[in-house]
Amino acid sequence: MPGKFVIKGVASRVVLDFDLETAEKSYRHTWLDVLYWFAFQAPFPYASCRFALEAARELRTIAGLLTEYWFEWNAVAPVVEIVERNGGYSLISRLVRGQPPSDTKRAHDWLRDVADHFVEAGLPTWQIAYYNPRALSNVIETTDGRLIIVDLESTLVTPIVPLLALPSAIRSGRYAAFDDVDMRRLRWYVNRHREGLISALGKAPLAELEASIVRYEQAANQWRGAEPRLLGKLLAWVVDAIGWNP
Repeated sequence: MPGKFVIKGVASRVVLDFDLETAEKSYRHTWLDVLYWFAFQAPFPYASCRFALEAARELRTIAGLLTEYWFEWNAVAPVVEIVERNGGYSLISRLVRGQPPSDTKRAHDWLRDVADHFVEAGLPTWQIAYYNPRALSNVIETTDGRLIIVDLESTLVTPIVPLLALPSAIRSGRYAAFDDVDMRRLRWYVNRHREGLISALGKAPLAELEASIVRYEQAANQWRGAEPRLLGKLLAWVVDAIGWNP
């Protein structure tokens, strides 16, 4: 399929370029920004915050390497470039050729497995969660039957967080949820599985994973550190004051 194909979403626009083998995703400010502003008292980040997009790029790298460890193939389309256009930014990822999942039950079961792994490793799950009605639209099935996640960036802030991740999210001020990584849990996970990661991926990919974790944290701190996030901080203060420590 030569040429370009445009997909328009509520808050984003994706240009699939079959000649360049890229998918360029750009965000725009919409009425949904009100939800982000209410939660964090800041503009929607993917439309105008370079640090947020840098964090998104590293998150895809981290998730991709971990899916290779779990499933023996990298199941996340990587971001290859971030470009500035018309006062905003675009994420350019590698184009995944394929089709929507042919067996929706298989795809849903696979996403549940991915989500369980994500929770254990401290990664955000909204884009792939069974309770997200659009989760399957973020997955492409390749001609050899592999399932690939092509979008890990959220449009909505959500109060829905997996129970295992909820206590940490509240105590650290990361509630409500928006593409948040539990850094302490992620580092614990990588350390716990170090030997398995080396065996499955090799030492160089493990070094890449650890470097990407460092870069993610730096970008996320720059992004989130510039936002007031008063509601999350207040909730964290309340649970600390009452001594809630599940």
